[in-house]
Amino acid sequence: MFDDEIVVLGSNIHDIEGRDMKTTVDNRMYDVSDTLQVDSNKGVLSNGSHEGLEWISVASDDSKRDVTYKFYDDNAVSFDITNRTGKYSMFVIKQQELPIKKLQSSMRQ
Repeated sequence: MFDDEIVVLGSNIHDIEGRDMKTTVDNRMYDVSDTLQVDSNKGVLSNGSHEGLEWISVASDDSKRDVTYKFYDDNAVSFDITNRTGKYSMFVIKQQELPIKKLQSSMRQ
């Protein structure tokens, strides 16, 4: 039914106390030499918060890692691409403590 696709659906995600919440939609590490292209129904996106998005597509130098997200609500989506340097455990839990430098993309809704 879905060729090489993964479908995930979130609905009615909220805090019972009414506090603001952010859902991490995607969080990835890339080599710092990778080039990322973030497109949407509103054009190419830069870091920051964006409203009125119907979909976001993240493409990298490795097409096997490309991903597209479809949004069915009006919530703002924030996107951030940042070079980060630190111990591997800052990026992945329970790994070696070797210093690394990675390009990290993060999408929250």
